[in-house]
Amino acid sequence: MSLTPLATTFLASGAAMAAEGMWMPQQLPTISKALKENGLAIDPAKLSKLTEFPMGAIVSLTAHFLSQYLAQPASQLDPAFLSALRLKPGMSEAEVQAHLVRLNGATQLARTEDRLAWLAQDASAFKASQDPYIQAAVALHEHDRAREARMEESAGLRG
Repeated sequence: MSLTPLATTFLASGAAMAAEGMWMPQQLPTISKALKENGLAIDPAKLSKLTEFPMGAIVSLTAHFLSQYLAQPASQLDPAFLSALRLKPGMSEAEVQAHLVRLNGATQLARTEDRLAWLAQDASAFKASQDPYIQAAVALHEHDRAREARMEESAGLRG
């Protein structure tokens, strides 16, 4: 099985959500006029600064929840999730927040067109990608496939 179904779901979901109000800070130059026309009361440029108001709250909350997850005993942490997002047990909230800002800055998936272009790629392109979110998707996909294979083998479905 190739990564095509995963890729289609992962990348098309970003395009589908874009019509429902989901966007990335890097898209602001192309959507700021529409945001103002639809009632945005603050300067749209403020939305591209992930460490300042109001977006800082989202990154901060995400960092808080992830740091709480990372504070759990190691036996309760999912190693594939940690590896995919390059997280380490015990990372502080500030470390997680800085890490999230770096990941968002390094992604090639900021624009809908860029995400849609990945739909034509094969599994080898996904595996070779240096984009942190594509790498995370590949790692989680491979982990899930290996887990499914182990479960099928233990159930006698694979020989």
